[in-house]
Amino acid sequence: MDDDPLNRAVIERAVAASFERQAGRILVAVSGGVDSLALLVAAAGVAGGRTGVASLDHGLRPEAAAEVERVRELARSLGLPFHTESLHL
Repeated sequence: MDDDPLNRAVIERAVAASFERQAGRILVAVSGGVDSLALLVAAAGVAGGRTGVASLDHGLRPEAAAEVERVRELARSLGLPFHTESLHL
């Protein structure tokens, strides 16, 4: 993830503005890429306990399962519920 404070502030403000209009729980779909990981961290910082995490292994790339596990670990470290499914077509 990008550790630049300005980038982090911009992401957190954009997420906060979005969540200010929402009620209830928020489910963040996270692929494991840097953008979705940054969104997850920002969502956890802004919405805290209202945030859940979902990640889907489409079964299209060999590294996808490891990416889902990385998302699972991040969700666990943030104390957020995690949901996943695997598709193997």
